Amino acid sequence: MGDDDFASRQIELYENGPTLRYDLARLEDHFGQLGQAAFDDPDEWMPWNISDTEFEQVWNRREEYAAMTVNERLFVARFLDEWDTAINERHRAVAIDILRQVRLDEGQATATVDSVLANPAMYGFPRRA
Repeated sequence: MGDDDFASRQIELYENGPTLRYDLARLEDHFGQLGQAAFDDPDEWMPWNISDTEFEQVWNRREEYAAMTVNERLFVARFLDEWDTAINERHRAVAIDILRQVRLDEGQATATVDSVLANPAMYGFPRRA
């Protein structure tokens, strides 16, 4: 949290697998955004509070997808249906956001999506979710 009581980094953990991360370099994506409310009332946010140590561990956890293919990452994060829909409907920005959530960097995500959209049949599309 910054000195102004606004979040400068944020994680969202979900029971179904995905961990969403937002910061000043990545303010938003198809799934959410960096919070825009001040943390001026600690009691209001207490149900979602975690320790600084736990936050840093989750924020820095990048190995969760180490050595996995893109499809394996999508499966583990339970984003396969969303990915298939984005590609089938040719939603480039949404598809890039999905790949960013499974820890591909902007260049990797963009190159992957552009390759799939350029030749969907080569990658098994159209597939229906």
